[in-house]
Amino acid sequence: MSRSVPDDNLSLVPIPGMDFLRMLSRVGRSAEVGPVASQYAERLRADDEMVGAFALVTCESRPAAISYGIHKSPRGGMSARLDTVLVDPKIRRGGVGALVMALLFERLLTDLGEDLINISTMAVHPAVAHVVEAAGFERAPGRTPLYSMRLGSDEAHDSFAARNRTVLTRRQGYLKTQCLNCEHKPWGKPWCEGAA
Repeated sequence: MSRSVPDDNLSLVPIPGMDFLRMLSRVGRSAEVGPVASQYAERLRADDEMVGAFALVTCESRPAAISYGIHKSPRGGMSARLDTVLVDPKIRRGGVGALVMALLFERLLTDLGEDLINISTMAVHPAVAHVVEAAGFERAPGRTPLYSMRLGSDEAHDSFAARNRTVLTRRQGYLKTQCLNCEHKPWGKPWCEGAA
C-alpha cells in the first residue's frame, strides 16, 4: 500500500472533548492500573475553555491523545495539569506516550510562555511517572503520585524547555524515520497500524 506522510505528521491537533472521552472509553484501560479516568471529564463535555485535548496525527490514524487543564495560580501566573495520556494498546511501549507528553509540554511552554509557572500531574501509570521523573518533575511527599515542575524562574523555564526539546527531537525523529520507511521502502510497515 502506498502511503503519504502528511506535513503535520506526528504533531498534536486539537480535538473536541467528546472525541477525547470516546477514545478514553475505547482504549482507557491498562494492565498496570486498570481503567483510566479523566479528572476533567465533565469540563471536557462542557467545552470549558480552560481544559482541552489533543490527538497525535499519523498518516492514517490518531493513535494517541492527551488531555490537560490550565488555571490561574494564586501566586500569579498560570499552572497546567497533564490529565490523561491515551495510547492505542496495539502500539504501547514504543515511546508514543512520551512523545505526546513532550508535544503537550512544548505547546504549553510556547502558548503560555513566561506566565507558565508550574506543570503537575497525578502520575498513576508507571510509564507516565517514569517520563515526568526523567523530565525533572518532583514527586510530592507521601503516597499520592502527584508530580510537579516549578518554572518560576527564567533558568528553570529554559532548562525544562531544553530537556523537553531533547526528548521531543529523539522520539519524533525515530518515529518519523519509521513513517518514511513505511512510505518509501518495500519492507516498511506502519508502526501505527491498527490504531484507533
